Amino acid sequence: MISLILALALAAAEGGATPPRPVAQAGAPDAKAVRDPYKVLCRWDESTGRRVRNRICMTRAQWDERDEATRRLFQDATDSGSRAGRESNPLNPQ
Repeated sequence: MISLILALALAAAEGGATPPRPVAQAGAPDAKAVRDPYKVLCRWDESTGRRVRNRICMTRAQWDERDEATRRLFQDATDSGSRAGRESNPLNPQ
């Protein structure tokens, strides 16, 4: 009974831990060639109108997700802008 309670307590404590990093295997590509998604990278945010730069640190996976979301946002904006001109023009029905 005590070992069950101890096992449950340990499992609950590990729930907030970071996921384990993948281990390099023999015959795998060089470790430097593989992009580590858990590596923390810091960038300087230079917003227009600000005199002070902010340092933002996130994991590589978080940066990739943010960059992809930004790319999709701009892609959607340019796609909807080009469609808007065609849809609102009664002389050019498509």
